[in-house]
Amino acid sequence: MADKKVLFFSLIKKQHGRTSERTPGSNCRAIFEYIIGIADVLERQYDLNENKFCRLESVTETNRIQKLLFKSAIRNYRAPLIDRDSGNERDNPKTITEGERVKTHITVKYKRNEVLLCFETGKGTLQIQQFVNYLNHFANKFHDNEGSDRDYDFDFEIIVKENFLEELNSLNRVMTGELYVDKSVLGSEALNFSTRTTPVKHDLKMIISAERGLSIEGFLTDAFNRMNTGTSTINKIRVRGKNESDNNVIIDTDLITKTEFVSVEIHADTGEINSNHIFEQLVNIALTL
Repeated sequence: MADKKVLFFSLIKKQHGRTSERTPGSNCRAIFEYIIGIADVLERQYDLNENKFCRLESVTETNRIQKLLFKSAIRNYRAPLIDRDSGNERDNPKTITEGERVKTHITVKYKRNEVLLCFETGKGTLQIQQFVNYLNHFANKFHDNEGSDRDYDFDFEIIVKENFLEELNSLNRVMTGELYVDKSVLGSEALNFSTRTTPVKHDLKMIISAERGLSIEGFLTDAFNRMNTGTSTINKIRVRGKNESDNNVIIDTDLITKTEFVSVEIHADTGEINSNHIFEQLVNIALTL
């Protein structure tokens, strides 16, 4: 088992020549169907940069939630392989146009006025901007195929939670809090360590941990309220805790996005994630959004 990080985004559609944004639900559904209907896998591929390419591999849907499986790889590198256990080296059997396959699992939840993405992230997986670039690329092909004009671009927004305390209070347990405080506290009356803080970074990180089995929610609530007085030396708070599903959650006052970590099964021989297992968890998360 391994923990995989899940981020949350809202897919948006920007109309050309308009300031307003529209829900992209019907458009992206049609484009996903168009892409997956392309039989030739090479025609479903897209070069993200000079070395990395990707393709949409499958689309399945249950209860208005789509499960998207992307495959990507990095080519143009085939250095010799070194064995961790023996130290032996051997020639890499892959060709220069090949790369190790990396899967990216995404769920898409369609709501009346919103399209929400639960996005697996990790080493080698697609980034949200790469996903949007892929979608825009095939939107051009889709509209050319339909003989229609495309007057929009897909874009994304990070899902930002509006109320830090609401998110904090929703956690079952808060284990760790990080307070980023102004370096001036080093020379304050309370600490009086030194006033020579010019070479010290602007913010100091203080880590507050809970006693085993306890929660520090109350302490962090007080710290947040103090930070918002306008006279506090606290500039940022970052919280790690557990939600009702016992998943790890990070809440950050600078970028208060909900971040979850899901435990996934790993194939012993390849190191790849069990797609069925992670999709099951991503769908369960999407159902709560």
